[in-house]
Amino acid sequence: MINHLNDTELQVTKDFGELSIPSKDSRLRLTAMILQLFRLWGIDTNAQSALLGLSPKSKTIDKYLLGTKAVPNSPDLLDRIGHLLAIHKCLRTLYPHDHDLAYTWVSCPNRTFDGQSPLSVMMSYRFAGLLRIKTYLEHARTR
Repeated sequence: MINHLNDTELQVTKDFGELSIPSKDSRLRLTAMILQLFRLWGIDTNAQSALLGLSPKSKTIDKYLLGTKAVPNSPDLLDRIGHLLAIHKCLRTLYPHDHDLAYTWVSCPNRTFDGQSPLSVMMSYRFAGLLRIKTYLEHARTR
């Protein structure tokens, strides 16, 4: 199970509506949460880097995996993580009694996405792909 940050650890910049997590300890916990999700989804470090908008050549993901580096307080990166965790939440809500399906769903071909897996959609369309998958799942959850 993935732990959640509490509301006092999250701040939203009033002028721009951007998410901010100033505390390094909170960002270290968030880093551990997203890496745990990636492990549960069974995706490799290249896919992890791509989903976070990082260059696979930067090896930044390796530093996160070692637990020695927290994700930066970057609105883009925090937005991506927020969308990925929202996708996770939707899947856990849609499949509360089938955790295996909730964790493998992102890698399975899906007719809705022309036979592509949701992971392929997220990798191909980057940030827009994250939004597409999240929106699809949120709609499915509210039917």
